[in-house]
Amino acid sequence: MDEIDDSRTSSRASSWEPLEATVPADELAEWKYVGTAVRGARVIRQYKHQQGRRCLNLDERGQAWHVSYTPDCKVPDADPIPLADALARARL
Repeated sequence: MDEIDDSRTSSRASSWEPLEATVPADELAEWKYVGTAVRGARVIRQYKHQQGRRCLNLDERGQAWHVSYTPDCKVPDADPIPLADALARARL
């Protein structure tokens, strides 16, 4: 039996909850789940917009974050940003 190539139907379905609560259902296909950034106790899900090729970073409450990495850090820097700004940046 062929596997369905859609991570939203897999055990990672909970990873999609922040995005599903943020963007309209008809826009979900424009996004790809790419991973998780952990900053202390905060788990930030990362979604890449297929046209803009930039990430939208959301925590479990729907707060948007600007996540940055430096070559020597194992823990990313994360600063809260307005959701509208994060969506606009990701869709560029």
